[in-house]
Amino acid sequence: MLLRLALAKAPSSSLLLAKSSRINLNVVRNYARGPVRTTRNPGTVDRTQMRTQPTLKEKLMGPPSANAFSLGKGAAAGAAVVGLGALCYYGVGMGKHTSIADNAIMWPQYVKERIQSTYAFFGGSCLLTAASAAAVFRSPRLLSLASRGGIVVRSNRSYNTTGWTRGKAQDTTAAATATAAVANVTQRGKVEEKVEVDDNYNREMERRYLKNPFNDFSGGENTPFATDEEHIKTLICTYVDAILEHCHPNSDEEDNRGDLYVGNAGIAYMFWKLNSCEQTRELYPALEHAAAFIRNAKANAKRYKKRSAERYSFLCGNAGIYAVSAAISQESKNTEELSTDLANFKSGIPSSKEFMHTKYGCDEVLVGRAGYLSGCYWLNDVLPEKKITDDDLVSICQLIINSGREYSKLNNSPLPLMYQYHGTEYLGAAHGLCSILHMLLDSPWFRTVPISAPAAELRDIKRSIDFFLELQDGEGNFPVALEDLRSGRDKRLVHWCHGAPGAVYLMAKAYLIFKEDKYIMSLRRAADLVWKKGFLRKGPGICHGVAGNGYVFLLLFRLTNEMKYLYRAHKFMELLTNSEFKQRARVPDRPHSLYEGVAGTVCFLVDLLEPEQAYFPFMDVFH
Repeated sequence: MLLRLALAKAPSSSLLLAKSSRINLNVVRNYARGPVRTTRNPGTVDRTQMRTQPTLKEKLMGPPSANAFSLGKGAAAGAAVVGLGALCYYGVGMGKHTSIADNAIMWPQYVKERIQSTYAFFGGSCLLTAASAAAVFRSPRLLSLASRGGIVVRSNRSYNTTGWTRGKAQDTTAAATATAAVANVTQRGKVEEKVEVDDNYNREMERRYLKNPFNDFSGGENTPFATDEEHIKTLICTYVDAILEHCHPNSDEEDNRGDLYVGNAGIAYMFWKLNSCEQTRELYPALEHAAAFIRNAKANAKRYKKRSAERYSFLCGNAGIYAVSAAISQESKNTEELSTDLANFKSGIPSSKEFMHTKYGCDEVLVGRAGYLSGCYWLNDVLPEKKITDDDLVSICQLIINSGREYSKLNNSPLPLMYQYHGTEYLGAAHGLCSILHMLLDSPWFRTVPISAPAAELRDIKRSIDFFLELQDGEGNFPVALEDLRSGRDKRLVHWCHGAPGAVYLMAKAYLIFKEDKYIMSLRRAADLVWKKGFLRKGPGICHGVAGNGYVFLLLFRLTNEMKYLYRAHKFMELLTNSEFKQRARVPDRPHSLYEGVAGTVCFLVDLLEPEQAYFPFMDVFH
């Protein structure tokens, strides 16, 4: 029995919790994974039904079972503690393989989301859920969640004027504190049904964003405003100095895979970006730093070379590492290394065609075909000669379309093209529909006049875009996933990864191609939402942070040439040094990385210096 096995191998504190909570294990079992496959009393269980029961992983991605909710908050919260403890242990076990299907970056995310949704329902009664999970995961973010009720002391990590700082000793101590806290509370013999939580702190945690402290632009559309380029350069140096102090190219502490998303390849991209901008080129020996960081990333990449999916996984796999290395080799005029890098990157073309789709999904941006396409487009833009042929690009696009059609048909989707990632039909830029459609619009089909896409492909792409557009709410935001619409949950995030800040790139590309006003109207609504609710507390990064939302206004400025959007982008830069932001913003798990940390912030600041050429990394709608 998987649940019992997980509990048997769990930390001692989790066992104490299970023994002292007086919980019916059948309830916990149903909460975690549904009926257990057993040979006892075979007549009591319909074997046909057993085969259709979701797996533990699939159950994890769904809501808690009705059985758990019917118990009442106290008992159900106790069930959640043990159930989620088992899920956490199982998740870590899968994550150790660090394959594309169960990536260490991605897999814990589901557990974290499950913990947060459980907390939202059970409130203070379920604080031990987060505490036990923090102990298992050694996750500072979960530790922070557990500390809401004062059960666990906060990890001593802070934001200061020199950048994001963290310490391994602090994280280890904090995780040990979490483990001790769980054991301490469970030894008292009961789980408190209510934990007093400071009202002010609770209200603060409920808000994902800071109130906009700035007045909006008051000038005319063409009225210029003063910009302080020296201040931007100083801020760039502050962040880069922090990166060089805490990250070393010979040790990939951010992520031992070295990928673009949170690893050394992302830092190498940042230095390549610094070298590409005339105003920042002389601030550092950027190309030397870029070469050093990408060298380490490639050394790590060799360990995963045999996995076929790694070859076309762009942001979280090997393809992105070799793409950035090729750009650096080109700037360094190292033709031999460039040839090797391109050969390794282009090995992703046949690999991307091996599967139509899998239960994990093969098409999204972080690890799938759409991400690989973004790398192909970027390389063709930054290299002097086009290295990826139109035939190869179109063949990958056709496979993405066929995959979306097949999935849509099998699952009776309301739109012609639909995709899933780990069982969830995401709509956002990181895992979902909008960035997949964006990459299809970037294809050679849409670079000709008239459009050269086959009629059926053009019809399905356009209908899917327009269906997605209809999902935009009155505020300008989009749902996280189609499941949110079916379940009635109204989870709306204002992040690049989930929500309007990522959807704007699809709308902008659609406007540039189809010239329909509804797309620019959608963009303006999204931009107004980001101006109101986009000053995020999750940190300075581009995936789900301040810089990523600031990019929305650089996009709108390039598209409309209206000064108010450039003004707003500068205000997002100013927030980075705002005292309230520095006090209340959270520290990312990888505080120096490209997508979660300040390496991405540096890219945003560089683009502020040259707004006419600004683009979100690997998503340039004007290329």
